[in-house]
Amino acid sequence: MNRSHEPTSADMQAAWEALRKPDWPDLAELARHALHYSLVRGTALRRSCRESTPAPPPPQQQQQPQRMLGVPLPHHAPVFDHKRAAAGERDDD
Repeated sequence: MNRSHEPTSADMQAAWEALRKPDWPDLAELARHALHYSLVRGTALRRSCRESTPAPPPPQQQQQPQRMLGVPLPHHAPVFDHKRAAAGERDDD
């Protein structure tokens, strides 16, 4: 996190409005109340960082290979047939 970044007064105002409870001090008096101030400042800082950081580009969709319709795909016989093996059949029978 960049510690030199300071939230703007608009960010502080928005954070105070989002977090405040009826018994909290006004925004102007907030600096004298360490716990409330740190909560509001942290929320404002996250808000300002989120707005100043560009959003990552959307993921590019990979093109699916075009399947040719009407052309059958090759069918490969299974290499090992478990049912035949369970029945005791062998290829050399």
